Amino acid sequence: MHINKVVSFLNSWHVANVEFKSQLQDIQTALNTFHDEFLTKTDFELPRESWGAALTSLGWESGGRTVYTNGVRTSFAALGPWKDGVAATPATTIDILGRWLFQRSSLAVRLQIVRMPILLLPTTEYARRLSNRFMSRVPFESVKKQLDALVPLSHSTPFLILGYSDMPDLVSPEVDELTSYFTEQNRLFERSIEFPPEYHQAGIGILSFFGTYLRERYPRADAVVRIEQDGLKVRLIVQGKDGAKEVVEKALQEYELVVSQAKTPESVVADPRLILELRQEIRIAQVRIESQRDIISLQEGRIDHLLEIIGAGLAKPSVVTIDFKPRIALSNVQTDRVVSSAIETLEELKDLLPVASPAQLALDEVQQSLETIEREEDPTKVQASSALEKLRAFLEKARESSSELRGVIEATGSAVDAVQRLAGKYNRIAEWCGLPQVPSVFTK
Repeated sequence: MHINKVVSFLNSWHVANVEFKSQLQDIQTALNTFHDEFLTKTDFELPRESWGAALTSLGWESGGRTVYTNGVRTSFAALGPWKDGVAATPATTIDILGRWLFQRSSLAVRLQIVRMPILLLPTTEYARRLSNRFMSRVPFESVKKQLDALVPLSHSTPFLILGYSDMPDLVSPEVDELTSYFTEQNRLFERSIEFPPEYHQAGIGILSFFGTYLRERYPRADAVVRIEQDGLKVRLIVQGKDGAKEVVEKALQEYELVVSQAKTPESVVADPRLILELRQEIRIAQVRIESQRDIISLQEGRIDHLLEIIGAGLAKPSVVTIDFKPRIALSNVQTDRVVSSAIETLEELKDLLPVASPAQLALDEVQQSLETIEREEDPTKVQASSALEKLRAFLEKARESSSELRGVIEATGSAVDAVQRLAGKYNRIAEWCGLPQVPSVFTK
């Protein structure tokens, strides 16, 4: 097997060949195993286990990777096995860009879980010759065409997409380096802050006002301020030329002191209009907190606490708790790992089914329920929760011959295998906490 074509962003191909050369060699070796044990098969198997086995035999880590930020769970299992900053996975779905590139890999790089996410796709010519139709439906050229329509990319993290086939190149892979929308601008600062729900809208308002503060306070600063939202996490990104670094840094420090109430606006700013606007923004934030407090029925919403959060976030990056493969051994069953594995299978199943399928809503509901018991050690609490009841109901619906859900699953042959594996994981947990099991004939 050979890597024939490459899509690189932010000089990733060069970086990979300099810093991650051994990982690239492992991927090359794993492709040979993957071809022999998976790609040549005609039945509908899921590629994740076969690919994972190929890389874990070379010393890569596989399994669940979960990040918890303020109790919110995000799984990165879809990035594939990882080793020393690199994660690699084969593509399985047509909408891979939305799920892999713009969601999981981008967030994983920002959280420093991986440095180089890699996606593997068969070239169009090779895909046409593959007997495994499951892999042949997402060729390299098809994904590259989608990316070409978005160039220049307003993307902020590196990635590689490798096109492979069984035909060797005469010289070297064909490399396409995608241009960035911010090629002429260097990122000067990035601050990421995760707000409690009651402070979210107010926090966005105050962070957004930094752009106004910078323009008014330092009109000659050649920099652009952007705000990005990802759930309750908000990123303040300041981009500009190197010559603006000292000015922006000074402005950021001033703003941090003011919003954290370490200094009054008057002691930092001489412009009375800018002082009034800053005070007005803080008053608006107070109103937003009060309004949000009423909506979610909280007991208090103090503006000083919001300003402390923002001040701490501007001063240094937010602390993120990363939980790698937690292990809780209970009754000879590592329950947290089984639940995590079940959640990963649900995500895999969602990838296999059509986006507009009604089954997607049911899967989302089951997944959210399972996440609430993922780290629960008490079997009584697991039994009392609705999570396993919802999962069992989903599995029973999936095996009813007349149900719409079963029709959708059977229409995608590989989804049947995922449902059977999900049923097996349910039975393991149900046995531990004393709940009814589904018939073993439906499990795998």
